[in-house]
Amino acid sequence: MRFILASRFDNSLLPLILEDRQANPGMMFCDPILLLGSLETQLGFSLPEQPEVLRALRLLGKLDIPNAFWGESAEKDPFATALRLLRWNEELWLAGWQGQAVPTRLGQLAQLVEGSPPGMAGRVARVIEALKVQEVDLESIELLSMSRGELPVLFRRLLEALEARGTVITETPLETVSGNGDLAGCLATGYSPIGSGELQMIRPQGPLAAADLVAAWLAGLDDLSGTVVVGGDEVLDSALHRYGLPTIGAARATGSESLLQILPLVIALGWAPQDPQVALELLSLPESPVPHGIANRLIEALRQWPAIGSDDWNNKLASGIEAITDEDRKKRVRERLSVLFSPVAVGDQFPAGALDRRVNAIETWAKGMAQNDMEQTWRWDCLLRQLAAFHKLCRESGLDSLQKPLIEKLIVAATSQVNLPPAHAAQAGLVSVDDPGAVLCPVRRVVWWNFTERSAPSVDQPFLSPEEKASLEALGCEFPEPAELAARNSRAWRRPLHMASEAVLLICPRFGADGEPESPHPLWDEVVSGLEKDQAAKLVGEMPRGVCSDRTVPALPVPSPKKEWHVIPPVRICYPRPFSPSVLEKLFGNPLYWVLEYPGRLRAGRFDPLSAGPLVMGSLTHKIVGDLLAECVDSALHDPDEASGIAGGRFDVLGSRLAAGFFMPGQERERARLRHTVVSVARDLFRHIAENGATVKAVETTLEGEIDGISLKGRPDLVLGNPDIVLDMKWGRMGDRRKELEEGGALQLAVYATLLRRRVSIGYYITEKQSLLVCGPSGLDGTRVEGPEPGEVWEAASMAIHERLEQFDRGIVEDTCALAPGEELPKNSCLLDSRLVIAPKPERFALGWISGGTVKG
Repeated sequence: MRFILASRFDNSLLPLILEDRQANPGMMFCDPILLLGSLETQLGFSLPEQPEVLRALRLLGKLDIPNAFWGESAEKDPFATALRLLRWNEELWLAGWQGQAVPTRLGQLAQLVEGSPPGMAGRVARVIEALKVQEVDLESIELLSMSRGELPVLFRRLLEALEARGTVITETPLETVSGNGDLAGCLATGYSPIGSGELQMIRPQGPLAAADLVAAWLAGLDDLSGTVVVGGDEVLDSALHRYGLPTIGAARATGSESLLQILPLVIALGWAPQDPQVALELLSLPESPVPHGIANRLIEALRQWPAIGSDDWNNKLASGIEAITDEDRKKRVRERLSVLFSPVAVGDQFPAGALDRRVNAIETWAKGMAQNDMEQTWRWDCLLRQLAAFHKLCRESGLDSLQKPLIEKLIVAATSQVNLPPAHAAQAGLVSVDDPGAVLCPVRRVVWWNFTERSAPSVDQPFLSPEEKASLEALGCEFPEPAELAARNSRAWRRPLHMASEAVLLICPRFGADGEPESPHPLWDEVVSGLEKDQAAKLVGEMPRGVCSDRTVPALPVPSPKKEWHVIPPVRICYPRPFSPSVLEKLFGNPLYWVLEYPGRLRAGRFDPLSAGPLVMGSLTHKIVGDLLAECVDSALHDPDEASGIAGGRFDVLGSRLAAGFFMPGQERERARLRHTVVSVARDLFRHIAENGATVKAVETTLEGEIDGISLKGRPDLVLGNPDIVLDMKWGRMGDRRKELEEGGALQLAVYATLLRRRVSIGYYITEKQSLLVCGPSGLDGTRVEGPEPGEVWEAASMAIHERLEQFDRGIVEDTCALAPGEELPKNSCLLDSRLVIAPKPERFALGWISGGTVKG
């Protein structure tokens, strides 16, 4: 056998290499790793290679060596420490170290890894020992574009052992080609480009635009033979497929497969407190272990109260399970969801047994789904491989409980063992390599995809001190300097420019897929470092030469806001249910949104984020204090201090079940602030009621009735007697609430007062400020506000409702947010010339993005 050895060989390039070489029987092209595997096969070493992650896990129980130099690191993150120590051990053995305790800390390292399964260095050493007594069929090794000095010491000893057995070792320099036009001499002193296009870096806005430009450029070529793509990915592959070009079979990223998101989400739900946003992500997956009918109900519960375990959640879960008619399936679903939604990990430890139960629950479900989805069996196979790999890693750790950082790393490791099939199989016509250093033969063209600084390999700083390095070198070890490693990288990434004869197209988008700015690859600095600015500009463009450079696509006109929409008969706008105050506010604020959201039944997407911040703070305060007030309806009032104590206790018990976001790690300050607010509101509101001798008449009690031919329904937050007043509890925006009372814009309170059918005062209680705003003749103390009577506001509202309904009967729907140039939305709701004006609040409309008049930016 004859081996041709290159440090960065890629099998995809083999057809082009063989065009310049005559293939002989027994000739093999490979890199040092493949050479090692071939030798192991001939020598009869059948032990499977041990993945690094497994070897690191087996070290976890051995890290507690007294006074070990890694002790503090192991306390923080034992798994990462074990991985780092393994890599140092490999680097040392490859450099010629043989376990000597020079310096002293390396003796500790040798003690740690003693008896561990061999890594790369151990495999090489094992082959060297075997060659002393065994022969292999290896006639010669040709080192292509590399010298022995570039190999680690242990690999050099391997070559020496092969030579001792009669293998001929030769070195062959790489023969470069002379490029045309701007490619000629582009790395030489005195280079002066003319902008002829043979060497060009294009800088489109992002990867998607870049992929289309590259595909268009390739589609315009007469012949694709001899064209190499460096670093192509699935974005480029999809563009090649769209343009009818040969695809390169780029691997898909594991993040693109939704089934592989199930494991991390299910495990994340095992930690207490449970994150409602994680639950929403699990429920929103296209395929989820939570049946869709139940998932939709639970999403509704999360939007009401963003927490797992609220009464709404439990009721929705129970009703969803009961809706399953098949008893066996109902039992399986109940058991599975009991496992998935039960928190079992408190603090920083997750019991290994609980991890097994969660993995087994997903695995059982996935196997059943795979049997019913024969067209996409491969997707379920990928999930099952991920689960099996994770289960094996957890078992190999030997730990009774695992810390969160370790679990997250094991999930990443398990997922990395899953190879998703490419979206488009590799086809003949284009050659694809991952590394620019793999361009080892003359080619016609190179397309270097992702020609960015982030894609360039880095050189790690040595972990040895100068004294330690000197001690090891005295024992025969060799450690290349960082400068030499950087020079090797540079020689490798220069190869596309040395081996292409017709064109090299370098692709560096201005922004990456993550939205971050991109800078060109370091090779670009080597090309333009000696050029003037105007010369360098000749090599840069927005698109490759010859791609639609003379074609302009006229821009479509920007849609203008449409003030009035028409519904064509026989379609009619109907709303048979009673009007609530919130529905009326949307009806007046923007009829178009109202029509789409209510009669049209369009809703926000299930992927929208859950409520957070002031909205949840106000709801939780309202819930706890409201329940306290409800206990006092037509009965004795709680003492203010007693009420505040009860409110604090209920916050501690109920808070995590209603507003889990405030109980997550890192939210201690916001949680303390919210608790203080709840306690203060309870004390202050009960003080107001007690000091004025008022009684609690109703709390969140439904009122219904027909007024002026309009069916109404509402639930006032609080109705007091002696003095009679309707209060609405709001979190903040005290200034806006005051203006509403002053200017007659408090529609919600006016509807409540009308439904009570008696003269009452109205007011707002601002929970964030613990402030009471009162409008009317009430004797309740607080900030007095002079404004229109509720009856006057309702009279204007009644007139506006009839006008809107009449417009709907005529098929007219107005978009009040569609503004003409110079127009502005009203800032506050008010009575204006006896007409009710409600300020639109687009952020409160689930479909507010539809109107061009409300989209900012």
